[in-house]
Amino acid sequence: MCTANPVYWPRLIRCLMKCQRSTMISGYAMQRSAVEAFELFGLMRLEDEKENRVWNALVTMYAKCGSLDDALKTFELSGDKNSITWSAMITGYAQNEDSLKALKLF
Repeated sequence: MCTANPVYWPRLIRCLMKCQRSTMISGYAMQRSAVEAFELFGLMRLEDEKENRVWNALVTMYAKCGSLDDALKTFELSGDKNSITWSAMITGYAQNEDSLKALKLF
């Protein structure tokens, strides 16, 4: 299960100045830090940055954390789905051993 880690906040602030936010969401997903990733996404929504790469990163993050219901909700809410969006959801199912749903979505 993903957990919050306050140690990452100073890094977040520094990285916001240097990197793309969607990359940071992916980084939090790799660290299984869903709370931080979702908070950053909330900030991005406030700034009206609804780009595909952000939605893709969120789908990937939820899937890596094993939260396929949240991944699917995010996938369904994403606007214009591209091949990366579809691949993120299909890969999420596959990596969480739900091959039937992966094949159905494919």
